Amino acid sequence: MSAKRCVMIVSIAFLILLAVHMGASYGRLPDRVASHFDLSGRPNGWMDKASLLIMFVAMAVAFNALTLLLVPWLIRKTPQRWVNLPWKRYWFATPERKEQAMQRQEAVGTAAGVVTNLLLLIAWHTIYQENVLGARPRLPIGGVVYMVLGIAVVYILWALLYLRPPRTDSPR
Repeated sequence: MSAKRCVMIVSIAFLILLAVHMGASYGRLPDRVASHFDLSGRPNGWMDKASLLIMFVAMAVAFNALTLLLVPWLIRKTPQRWVNLPWKRYWFATPERKEQAMQRQEAVGTAAGVVTNLLLLIAWHTIYQENVLGARPRLPIGGVVYMVLGIAVVYILWALLYLRPPRTDSPR
């Protein structure tokens, strides 16, 4: 199975999990929900639950259309001179390597969907915890910021390592 397909399956699994969680918990939300939190986890913004649902569905659709459909299409359609790719000379030296690079870039772009869907799931669950369970979010918002930064660092490192030429073929 290709890396892109594997990443896409994980992304779609998180999206399905988000949809199931939203469907199962929406009816339990009060009409007016706390939807924004300060760094200590205290609510500081509210909206009606229908608007919250519309916002989350719109974000999920937009981000998934971007990462699963638009990014891979753009990678294929972008002129080579506009491509900013680590080790570009290596990857574009032959048609076979260029195709490999395109597939790898698509996997990296699609992986952003995994991160986005995971963050949407965490955000929905945080809102659910505060509004239905009456519990402060178990993961402080400051912790979420650190988690997002950590995910970004891991994502960037993975992307750079994944786009690195194989050691056996790399020019000296």
